[in-house]
Amino acid sequence: MIMMRNLVLLAASLTVLALPMTARSEDRGRMLYENHCVACHESSVHIREARNVKSYADLERYTNRFAKLAGVEWSDAEKILVIEYLNRTHYKLNH
Repeated sequence: MIMMRNLVLLAASLTVLALPMTARSEDRGRMLYENHCVACHESSVHIREARNVKSYADLERYTNRFAKLAGVEWSDAEKILVIEYLNRTHYKLNH
């Protein structure tokens, strides 16, 4: 029984590792945003006409600012994943 459970866990781990890094990164950025950001605002804030983010640098600045205000302790890599997720799904800014 234990051996079968270990085989299932191994198979699941290998499946995740077989995903392209970009797919896992995209999922991680979305998950971080959904778990920490939507408590204060939903994604409609990113598509409103009078939005504050006008450049990729603005997006970085606002993401860092609000992560700090929310007390989120993301690594630099996690912040980049969230920034890239937001840029890919809402802003489509050049950087």
